[in-house]
Amino acid sequence: MDLKNFHDINDTYGIAAGDSILQQVAARIRGCLQESDITARVGGDEFGIMLNCVPDRDIQSTLTCLRESFAKPFEVAHEVAVHCEVNAGIFVRPGESVEPEVMLQRAELALFHHVEKHASSPWQFYVPQLEERAHYRVALLNELRVAIEREEFELHFQPKVDLASGRLSGCEALVRWRHPTRGLVAPADFIPLAEKSELIVELGDWVLREACRQMRCWIDDGLSVVQISLNISISQVRRENFIEKLKSTFEEYRIDPRYLTLEITEGVFARDPELLIKAFNELQALGIRLSLDDFGTEYSSLQYLKNFHFDEIKLDQSFIRDMLNDPYCYELACMAFRLPVLPTPMWSPKVSKRPRSPRNCVNSIAPPARAFISACRW
Repeated sequence: MDLKNFHDINDTYGIAAGDSILQQVAARIRGCLQESDITARVGGDEFGIMLNCVPDRDIQSTLTCLRESFAKPFEVAHEVAVHCEVNAGIFVRPGESVEPEVMLQRAELALFHHVEKHASSPWQFYVPQLEERAHYRVALLNELRVAIEREEFELHFQPKVDLASGRLSGCEALVRWRHPTRGLVAPADFIPLAEKSELIVELGDWVLREACRQMRCWIDDGLSVVQISLNISISQVRRENFIEKLKSTFEEYRIDPRYLTLEITEGVFARDPELLIKAFNELQALGIRLSLDDFGTEYSSLQYLKNFHFDEIKLDQSFIRDMLNDPYCYELACMAFRLPVLPTPMWSPKVSKRPRSPRNCVNSIAPPARAFISACRW
């Protein structure tokens, strides 16, 4: 098991307070175990527990004891009480013999899966499918590195339609991986891997260049220019030459930066806010529009709208999908549309069914606002 917010406690209260928390954690673990059980600190904030599972041993009662024990606050310096939740991966040895290293590896695999999925339960039991999934991720990551070198990706442009006029107002550039043997790989499978491995920077560079290249093709063919939106990651923004990379790409393809919108999810604002403010100011000085993506799903705060001057927001589809049937979702959408700092509020993409009266609905929410909908399956 590991402690969810131990690093925050260390940073806030100091190393001595962190050491005190670790000692209290060890004591609480021992308080739930039998004399024949074994526990040890195996990492910075990780503990290993081996239960002696005799035939009449009730494992569930031990787990319940641990959960209730960690629900109580811990004391740190100056009599401050803090809560420190845990994640746990559990491997139950079958009848046959299993090497201790394998047992620990499988418990860690279950822990990794639990943390990755942000599960609500405090623990995850090992099942063989987790090992299969781990092998799949490792193989896919290696293939992803090769795919970036070979440029096995393609952009799908998802149209955005102005609901007030019914006209095409822009499009979103969505990257897809055309794998030579697996076929079209879902973004949910390779984007998280790219983000964790920092390959997202190289992939993001390709998306930017391909979007600008396609825009130049449309212009050369005499088509009307529309706004193109594409996602950027915090890893790209952190790169020292991020702004210069954008400028050089615009110059290479002779693209006006005003036709580009960069989307960023609200989950990144808890990290490097000062860096983001500086980068956002430089981007907007170039004329690039900024969009807050998936608003309402993570750390939603009006403080973001105060500190970061977005040109638009995109409400998460969960609010839009049920807006006509759920009065609460409708009121939340109304609130978002009436935010005075947002000149062009955005509808969420991927609406799953046709609204009964989309234009009337938009007018009833906020007549002055412009509303868009994209990728409707009507």
